[in-house]
Amino acid sequence: MATLTVVRADEDADHDLVRDLHERGEILSFEQIAQAAHQVVPGDIVGVALQRNGRGWTYVIRIVDAAGHRVTLDIDAESAKLLARSPADTELP
Repeated sequence: MATLTVVRADEDADHDLVRDLHERGEILSFEQIAQAAHQVVPGDIVGVALQRNGRGWTYVIRIVDAAGHRVTLDIDAESAKLLARSPADTELP
C-alpha cells in the first residue's frame, strides 16, 4: 500500500526538509519547479505543497491564470516533468 505524505512548503520546519532534499539532489529547487509550472500555465502561484508518494516527491502547484482561473499542477520534484493538470476552475470572484 502506497503512503502519501504532504509537506507544506511554506512552514518553517518543513522548509528545512525541502532544503535538505534539494541539497541531497532528491528534488529540484523551487525556482526550477516554478519555472516549469509557468511554462505550462503563466500566472500567479498561490499555493504550494510537496507530497511524498511511492516513487518520490511531487509538487502540487496552484496557479491563478491571467483570466482568473485556478489551475492545479502536479509536477515531479526531481525532473520538473508535468504529471497532471486539473482543468481550470471557474473564474474567481
